[in-house]
Amino acid sequence: MQQLLFVVGTFVFFGVLGTLVGIWERRIVWPYSEPLSLDLMQDEYRTAANQGFVDATLQGMQQDGFSLLCRFQDARRAKYKLSYIFFISPDRATLAMLGYGNMVGIQIKGITLISKNSDGHYYYTTNSSGAERYDVSGSSDTQVATSVRDFSTLYAKHQKWLLRKTTPSAFPSDGALQEYRKFLTNRCDLRQSHGLIRYSDSEKNEWRYTLLGSLKFSFIGTFRGIFGL
Repeated sequence: MQQLLFVVGTFVFFGVLGTLVGIWERRIVWPYSEPLSLDLMQDEYRTAANQGFVDATLQGMQQDGFSLLCRFQDARRAKYKLSYIFFISPDRATLAMLGYGNMVGIQIKGITLISKNSDGHYYYTTNSSGAERYDVSGSSDTQVATSVRDFSTLYAKHQKWLLRKTTPSAFPSDGALQEYRKFLTNRCDLRQSHGLIRYSDSEKNEWRYTLLGSLKFSFIGTFRGIFGL
């Protein structure tokens, strides 16, 4: 009985906390800066705290035949000192994003794999604990594997999951990131049409969850996080 009360209490606490944060937090449709130099040695956010993880991930990507596409920095807040490097698989069916740096004093490092099918539904596999576990628009699914730190192992897990879920569709040979950006834009428009978010500017670049959207995002995401779904 005590264990059940603890689980319920944890669910309610983090659900309410997540709802409040969701309403308050300003988000950006495309949260990345203008493209930066592909010379990774020039990256100021590559430090001793993440060097080992970054080097091991880059080596794994190279072994699996991934090609470097672009490097960005976080465009949301000045305190988010984060770098994002995008790669693409040999069959162009999977984008890989390596993210690392410092966010308000917290060291961040993780990998996100991104695929889609011919219907435009997206599939994410990530080892980042801060990833969104639930898409309120229903236009993507996310598999979270925080215990998997090796790139090749995470990529194999992603491919195995995809085979169970769908038939992946390749990104275009020219403009893979442009297509991904279009998906993020369309997803926000869909969320707005359902009353789940509201744009904060006339350019439809910044947005926040509405109360309905934040409740849905937070409580379903918390439920999935607690039960490992």
